[in-house]
Amino acid sequence: MATQKIKTGWERLDDQLGGGLPKGSITAVSGSTGSGKSIFAMQFLMNGIRTSGEPGIYIAIEESKNSLYRSMASISWDLRQYESSNQLTIIDYPFHEVDQLLDQRNPVKELIDRFGVERVVIDSIMPVAVKFATENEMKRGFLKLIENIRAWDTTAMVLTNDINATTYHVMPQTEFGIEKFTEGWIHLYNIFKANERKRAMEVLKMKGSGHKTNMMPFAIGPTGIMFREDGAGASDIFGDEEERPQKQKRPKTRR
Repeated sequence: MATQKIKTGWERLDDQLGGGLPKGSITAVSGSTGSGKSIFAMQFLMNGIRTSGEPGIYIAIEESKNSLYRSMASISWDLRQYESSNQLTIIDYPFHEVDQLLDQRNPVKELIDRFGVERVVIDSIMPVAVKFATENEMKRGFLKLIENIRAWDTTAMVLTNDINATTYHVMPQTEFGIEKFTEGWIHLYNIFKANERKRAMEVLKMKGSGHKTNMMPFAIGPTGIMFREDGAGASDIFGDEEERPQKQKRPKTRR
């Protein structure tokens, strides 16, 4: 039986994913501060609203709703308009209440059912992770969180920072390892080369779905994230082959 796919709204990314994200999957989105994770995740919701009529929820834990409005002000989305029509719901969870996400009876499920939500974003995993005293407690907490998100029956993204800004020739590492618990993992690069920052995206893991592994250069403009549609890849970021660092062999991803 073929896996049902959810279109992300970017043709190049959907092609990279073999048709889109598996319906009902959870994808970790990683990258350094300023790499574009929040814009990417919000645009994933906006694309669902605009092109597929799929309501979305954005759970902001690290910043308030007003702060999120300000950070998205340069993008041509009227977030308040979509909120007023109940197509978009923004929840700014206070840090001291993030424990609710580990409870199956948390209010998110009620909102999902009320508005028919299909897409959910959690930004980010850090406030949840730091609630735990030990690594083993954190792992058990992540398992509970993932179990609860799956019970929402939505296609979800969980945002996380990486450990230092990574370049393409080493396997990225995230701060808390949430990608070990999710079906998918997409990484955003923000690389300094030739006196400027260059952005790229890579699908590192997508269980149950064949996906391409080449990097995709992108830019952030007034309409959000825009991919180059000319098939550009890593060479457009790192220059000629002889200029690139020695590429390490990456471990194969289990699917």
